[in-house]
Amino acid sequence: MLAKEKRRAAWSLAIGIVAAGCAAAWIEWQAHDLENQARVLVAKYEAVPLPVSRNAKGETEKVEKICDPADFTPADPSFQFTGDLKEIADKRESAKTIRETTAFWTGVIFGVFGIPLVWYFLLDRIREISGAISGRDQQTLNRSTTAGCRRHRRLARCRQRRVASIP
Repeated sequence: MLAKEKRRAAWSLAIGIVAAGCAAAWIEWQAHDLENQARVLVAKYEAVPLPVSRNAKGETEKVEKICDPADFTPADPSFQFTGDLKEIADKRESAKTIRETTAFWTGVIFGVFGIPLVWYFLLDRIREISGAISGRDQQTLNRSTTAGCRRHRRLARCRQRRVASIP
């Protein structure tokens, strides 16, 4: 690859890494925010006192309050939470889904920024193949495609004159 192409590809990769990292941090922040909202709802519902329940003998019964869907395992797989538990379960499920898709989205973002690197790599391979087919070597090919060809030719002529003038 030419120097200009290498710089452009390197900048593209650097920006891609930064953008993918920022996207991953933002996605993780969203998932964390949903988890915090679920925790706040659980704490809110746990703070509400339970009504006193009495059995037939008039004794108070211990009633267990389940506010966190994670603590409750239903026997029926088709069970659906209702009311407040549904809200908490939905927030937790959303956070889980968001975390599971983080790798995919950061890969897509990095891939988009990696396109220039792939493009310049392919151009370099095409130059090599065309140079091999036409009989030009890689050094001649690079010299002829660099910016400022006149300057390179002048420098080459100056070097030839110096070499020729040395006895």
